[in-house]
Amino acid sequence: MGAEKPYRDIFPEKRELVGPHEYGFMFDGHGAQFRGMGQSIYRRYEVARDVIDRANSIASFDLKTACFDNPHEMLSETMYAQLAIVACNEAYLRVLMEDAPDKLEGAPSYVIGQSLGFLNALHVAGAFGEYGSPESFERLIKLAEFRGRIMQERCQELGESGLMAIDSKGKGREEESTISDLKSYVEAEAIEGVYMAIDTNRNKFVVGGMKKDLVEYQRYINRIYKINGIRGLVLSTSSGAFHTPLMRGVDQELRAYLEEMGIEPCKIPVLTNTLAPAKLISSPEEVIEEMVRLITEPVRGTAMNEYFMDRGIHAYNLGEKRITSDIFIDGEGDSLFEQVTSKRALAIGAGVVAGGVVAYLVNRNRKRN
Repeated sequence: MGAEKPYRDIFPEKRELVGPHEYGFMFDGHGAQFRGMGQSIYRRYEVARDVIDRANSIASFDLKTACFDNPHEMLSETMYAQLAIVACNEAYLRVLMEDAPDKLEGAPSYVIGQSLGFLNALHVAGAFGEYGSPESFERLIKLAEFRGRIMQERCQELGESGLMAIDSKGKGREEESTISDLKSYVEAEAIEGVYMAIDTNRNKFVVGGMKKDLVEYQRYINRIYKINGIRGLVLSTSSGAFHTPLMRGVDQELRAYLEEMGIEPCKIPVLTNTLAPAKLISSPEEVIEEMVRLITEPVRGTAMNEYFMDRGIHAYNLGEKRITSDIFIDGEGDSLFEQVTSKRALAIGAGVVAGGVVAYLVNRNRKRN
């Protein structure tokens, strides 16, 4: 295995501001795991094998077996799923760099990571050291495993907890108004034991809590609002009440770990998840605070979307499930992402990921003007 290229060679130019002709990377978070994840690019690309093999050598468990075979439903446990997602996110990015370097002119202007994907965003931004260095990669992998482990431990202390999505089949004003009202009730903690976890978009949000409280709330939603095309669905991909106050204690363990590890100033700005309005951050202090908030506070997807609505942007959401694309919608409620296969990707300027998907984000509102 050859030495990793340092940041300055991978991204020869550095951009400071987001503009109409610049691009960014977007990384998926929890929920992107599935049996066979990363396997197609592992078989085809040496760079993907390098990433996953190196992550496997650092991890305390057999990462490749977890990703490719998922024995005993390993990926249903966050202590395994978090590292699997982070490693595959990095593998997809490196394949994009190798397959379509002419599409990536200079360094990205910003990086985005939804929830767990925030770790990948920080890695690219240089928060763990020079991107491409063995030291930075090792910090990423160890941090992902540590975060997954302490969150798993908290979930085991709590008992049966999880997440539930509430969404609308329709995209009209009436449905949006009902979803908005339901969000307000949850934000005000008017529903006992149910907390906002992800404010996904105008038509969808995710709540967290103990399973018994979620099931009761699901019955209520499906009984009262089903006629309006609104439904509740407990998520099988989540093993805990992430991004809610039930995870308190984990946040301070993570803070101590980050402060001991040390965070470098980001060379590329990173978009916040938890702030409304959202903003780009780069200082070590801002990074640590955002990482800590992500444990117990909701992801503000609507705020992230609003940040970009008036900006002409291009972004690459790497992976096969496009979790992050739920956040970014246009004025009509349609996804801002176009799902593209490798054959069509080059025609519109996106990269190529064999066996997977590159979702190419365009600002349709800006495009029409």
